[in-house]
Formats: sequence, structure tokens, C-alpha cells
Amino acid sequence: MVPVGRLVVLRVTEKKDLMRSIAYITWPGLAAPVIGPPAGGFITTYLSWRWIFFLNVPLGIIGIVLALLWIRNQRKEPAASIGSAL
Repeated sequence: MVPVGRLVVLRVTEKKDLMRSIAYITWPGLAAPVIGPPAGGFITTYLSWRWIFFLNVPLGIIGIVLALLWIRNQRKEPAASIGSAL
């Protein structure tokens, strides 16, 4: 997901805010592999493996809502193809 997030950030962010925006994308991608396994081990040890799926549903909904609110739907005109130039 990090490469997709970077492409979205590159498209919608002004040049002066680019470093800060890339940092917002990069830190969760770096922290998740460190935090995820211990958190998953804790959940499966003290609750049940099913709770991991119960947590993913609200987190996924929150992610979709935030993406719809924060990411503008911008489309560029398609580049002229070779066939249309002939």
C-alpha cells in the first residue's frame, strides 16, 4: 500500500508540502511491521484469532471514509496516442 499511497500523495500535494506528506505515508508503513506481530500475538493469546478480523472491519471502514474525505478525485486528460496523431 505504501507505493500506491506515495503516488496519490505525489499527485495531490503541492511541492512545498511534499516532504511532510510523504512522511505521513512512510511512518505507518515502517511502524506496522514492528507493532503488528506483537499486537496480533497478544490478541490471539488472550482473546481469539477471530478478534483480528473483528478489528479489521471497523479499521477498514475508517480508512475508506478518511480516504473519501481527504483524497480529491482528480483526473488528467489522457495523453494523445500515436493512433490519434496520424
